Amino acid sequence: MATTEQIVKRLGKLKSTLLTSGIQQTNQPLFQVINQLIQAIIDSSSDVLEITANISPTPGSGAQGAAGPIGPPGFDGQDGIDGYDGVIGSAGAQGIPGTRGPAGTVIQGPAGADGEDGLDGFPGPIGPTGSAGARGFTGFQGIPGPQGLDAEEPEYPYIIPGIAGVAGSIGPVGPAGVTGSPGIPGLDAEEPEYQYIIPGPAGSRGATGAGGGGLTLIDFTKDLGSSNLAGTFDITGLAGLTANKNVIVVQTMQAISSKGDARDEFEMQPIILTGYVFDSTTIRCLWNCDAICVGTYAFAYAVSG
Repeated sequence: MATTEQIVKRLGKLKSTLLTSGIQQTNQPLFQVINQLIQAIIDSSSDVLEITANISPTPGSGAQGAAGPIGPPGFDGQDGIDGYDGVIGSAGAQGIPGTRGPAGTVIQGPAGADGEDGLDGFPGPIGPTGSAGARGFTGFQGIPGPQGLDAEEPEYPYIIPGIAGVAGSIGPVGPAGVTGSPGIPGLDAEEPEYQYIIPGPAGSRGATGAGGGGLTLIDFTKDLGSSNLAGTFDITGLAGLTANKNVIVVQTMQAISSKGDARDEFEMQPIILTGYVFDSTTIRCLWNCDAICVGTYAFAYAVSG
C-alpha cells in the first residue's frame, strides 16, 4: 500500500502534467476545478504527514535522546497556481489638457493649369413642326394719304383693259336721208398722168348679224397651303380643251365654307392669277400675293375663244 508521502509525490506529478497540458488556455473553468481539487488533496496529505511526524513512541519513561543533526534542505516545491484576476480598478482622473501648439504655416501652392475644353455635344433632334397659328384680327383701316398731284396729259394715253363686257344688241337701221340737190359743176381737171377711179355711191346695207355671246366664268375654290406668297396649281378633270389657250383667272367674292362663309379675303389678301391650257384636261395657274396666304380661297376661270 502506498504511503502518504508517495501519494503526495504522485499528486505533484499529476499537477505538473495539468500545468503543461494546455487546458488552462482552452477551458479555464475546468482547469481551475481540477487544479484546486489536486491542491486540496496535497494540502490534506501534508497535514497527515506533519501529525505523524510529531507523534513519538512511549515505550518507557526513559530520558529523551539528544536531537539529531539537521538534515539537508528538501527540493523546492512546485509553483502554486496563478490566483484569480483582481477586480478592475476604477478609472483615474482625467489628465489636464496640454497647451495648444502654435498654428502651422500655410503655404499657398501655385494655381493649376486650365483644363482643355470639352467636346461639343451632339445636336439635338429637330422638333416637330408646330401647328398653324390662329388667324389674326383684321387691322384698322389706314389713314387716307394726301391727294396726289394731277399728272401731265400723256402723249399717248394708256388704257388698262378690263374684262370684256357682254356685247349689246345692234340697234335698228334708221331711214335713209333726203337726197340733196346737185352741186355746182366743178372745173375740168387737168389730164392726169394716171387715171383715178372715182368710187360710186355705197350699196344698200346688209342684214343685221347675230349678237356675240357673253363671258362665262366658272367658280372653284383652291387651298393655297400655309405661309405662302406665290405658287402654282392645276385645275384637272376637264375635257375638250385646246392646248396653249389663254385662261382668265380671277379672285372672287364667293362664300368660302371652310372660313365661315367669308367673302372678304380679297380685302386682306388680294391675289393676282393667270393661266393657260396645259392639255385637253388640265389648266395650269400661277399666282402671287403681297401678303401671306393661308388656306382656301375662291376663284373663277374662263378659257379664251
